[in-house]
Amino acid sequence: MGARLSMHVLLENSPKALILISGNPGVKTLAEKKKRLKLDLRWAKRFQKEPWESLMHSWNNRSVFSATPLVRHEKGYCRNILSSTLKSWSLARQIDFSKILEQAPIPILWITGKLDTTYSKKPMKFSHPLSQSWIISSSGHRVPWEQLKAFLKILRQFLRSIE
Repeated sequence: MGARLSMHVLLENSPKALILISGNPGVKTLAEKKKRLKLDLRWAKRFQKEPWESLMHSWNNRSVFSATPLVRHEKGYCRNILSSTLKSWSLARQIDFSKILEQAPIPILWITGKLDTTYSKKPMKFSHPLSQSWIISSSGHRVPWEQLKAFLKILRQFLRSIE
């Protein structure tokens, strides 16, 4: 979801650069949007009603997160906010940022994990002359948590390149 927030920065601001971690520029077809919205609304309901431990087990077993499940304790979260976020920030509600990103006059860093079967191919289909695309082996969707050293090395290198 962080990449979604970052992409929206382009609509409201003029950033010096953009960093997208395991990001999806958007869903292309109406059928895909409907399917995704249905999935996100189902998860939103589960976040409101399901016992936390079984919810987190199911959440972490989704193919996108299965590389490294994170332990999350309920006391650190507000279920209503999580549910609302899933509804409001569903990928189905996001515009397709592909063209906006391709025309952005700023450097863009894409980082994905090789084990992230959902997002690791997205940057490769992306055409932007100022972009850098990195796929970190031994990492899934949660790159900063799974391969912190590799992530920081790439991030520092990118930040130095735009100074």
